[in-house]
Amino acid sequence: MTVNNIKVIALDIGGVCIKLNHQRCLGRLGISAAADLPEGFGAACNLLECGLIDEYEWLKRSRAFLPETAGMNDDSIMEIFNDAIDSDVEGMAEFAKAMVDAGYRLVYFSNTSELHAMEVARKLSFAPLITGAIYSFEVGVMKPDPAIYQAFEERFGVPVAYFDDRLENIEVARKRGWCCQHFTDAESATNFMKKI
Repeated sequence: MTVNNIKVIALDIGGVCIKLNHQRCLGRLGISAAADLPEGFGAACNLLECGLIDEYEWLKRSRAFLPETAGMNDDSIMEIFNDAIDSDVEGMAEFAKAMVDAGYRLVYFSNTSELHAMEVARKLSFAPLITGAIYSFEVGVMKPDPAIYQAFEERFGVPVAYFDDRLENIEVARKRGWCCQHFTDAESATNFMKKI
C-alpha cells in the first residue's frame, strides 16, 4: 500500500539495520551472560522499551538490580546501556540507498527505548534515509502485540515490504496481510524486493 503515493518499507532496527552487541555491554558490567542478569532488570528494560517508565526510573531500577553500577553516575550507566548498539548491518546502507532511489519510503518499526533510538540515530550511517518510525516506547506495547502493527497501519498504511529478524514478529505481520520476509542479510532482502 502507499501513503501519499509513496511506497513504504518497514524495517526493524536491531539485527536488520544495525548490529547489536549485548555481550560487550554485559562485559562492561562484569556480567558474563544475559542469563545472569537479574529478572528485575530485564523487566525494567521492557518497561522502558514500552515507554511505561522514563529513563530516570529505569536508572533507579538499574541501580537496585545491578550492584555492578554502584559508584557509577547516570551518564556512565546510560553510556554502557547504549554500547549494545553497534554498527550498520553489512550491506544495509547500500540496500537503503537503492530502495530510496527506487522511490520507496523507509520507516523504522522497532521494539526499542527512546534512549536506544537516539543512539541508533547517532550511529547508523544511513539514518538520514529513514523518514518515519513506529517505536514500542511510543505505542506502549512491543511486537508481536497486534496493537503496534495497528499503530503502524494507522500512520503509514500496510507496508509493501517488512523485514524483521524475529520470526514471531513476521508471523503476526503475515496474519495481517503484510508482505514480509524473515531478515537474514541485505542480499536476500534485495532479492526479495526484486520479486515484488
